[in-house]
Amino acid sequence: MNDAIRDVLVRDYESLIASIELKDLDDRHVVAAAIKFPKPPLDPHGIEAQHPDQFVRHLADLDAAEVLEVIRAIAAANQKPPKTVAEVLDALERSGLVETCRELRALVP
Repeated sequence: MNDAIRDVLVRDYESLIASIELKDLDDRHVVAAAIKFPKPPLDPHGIEAQHPDQFVRHLADLDAAEVLEVIRAIAAANQKPPKTVAEVLDALERSGLVETCRELRALVP
């Protein structure tokens, strides 16, 4: 990948890993690298880096019913222990989807 795409290697993200709270600790390096990803390589491709909360809010703006259906599917898939839609939204909010969860809660009966 380094040969195919110039400037794709993310550096100096390791110090952030310990400060990132995720359920799966093995995924923290991905978030840390995303935080440190340099913006200029994205510009020529018209790609804008977005915070996950902003990205999912945009998805909800396009089709809130579909996003809620995904939330319901996540809740239904959690069997040990079972989760409600409200519990899934609580977990997503703790993960940083604060505005998204606020908007989705207003749509849940």
